[in-house]
Amino acid sequence: MLNEEVVNVVVGSPTGFHHEHAKSTLESGAHVICEKPVTIDHKDAWDVIEVAEKMRKHIINSFGRTYMDIVTKAKKLILTQGIGESHMHKGWQSGSPMPEHKRDSL
Repeated sequence: MLNEEVVNVVVGSPTGFHHEHAKSTLESGAHVICEKPVTIDHKDAWDVIEVAEKMRKHIINSFGRTYMDIVTKAKKLILTQGIGESHMHKGWQSGSPMPEHKRDSL
């Protein structure tokens, strides 16, 4: 059980432990930032998502895109030309289809 003051936990253990560590963290009441891949087996990944939804917590998969060409070019454009006021962003990684049950919530 986690200390009540723990709000977020980074799961950076070997991939084979991600399911166990992420799930138990969510069940203990903290949000999870998980290194990729979230799990080895897709069924375990869906299990973690279901637990996150049940606990009303976030599970975030970290991707190191900071230095990708598209990101650095976008940052340069934003810094030099601006984009106006941004209120919310929502997206899905290309190549990873959005689950059908999530499409209706957009």
